[in-house]
Amino acid sequence: MKNATVAITHKLPTETSFGMDVETGEQVFIPAHIVIKSKVDIGDVIECVLLPNAGDKSGSTPFRVFKLVEKAAEAAPFKLVEPIAANNAEIDAAIIAWLSLNFFAKTSEVFEALPDLNTTEKQVGNRLLALFNAGVIAKADVFAAGGQSRASFCLWATDADSFTE
Repeated sequence: MKNATVAITHKLPTETSFGMDVETGEQVFIPAHIVIKSKVDIGDVIECVLLPNAGDKSGSTPFRVFKLVEKAAEAAPFKLVEPIAANNAEIDAAIIAWLSLNFFAKTSEVFEALPDLNTTEKQVGNRLLALFNAGVIAKADVFAAGGQSRASFCLWATDADSFTE
């Protein structure tokens, strides 16, 4: 357990957020319930108590916020030099959340709907395919003409019924 000053660098649609310890530069996980209760947003700087992050994410995100001490209102604005790219779990969560609000979409539409993830269309496409292969979402290959060996494009949805609604 340690006290730290953390700058909020990324926020998912679920309010789960990530920040950076301004002293060490290490990434910090901020649970949604803390973000909602404290009303912090990207660019805010907070004083908090950190605990080591457990599980498979501890390598890329070594700490998580345990308790917010205060929102540093008087702190100078924090300016990010380079946005932090989202990891696969963040991208997957954002894709599933967005698809659950829409019937179906092409890869490019999913990518364009999630600009805050700081990722590429190729990475979003790879995550869509991984979610499909894991049985989490459905995929429809669309062919523009007969005799094609490859689909013209793919559509993605949370389930197969979404393609017919």
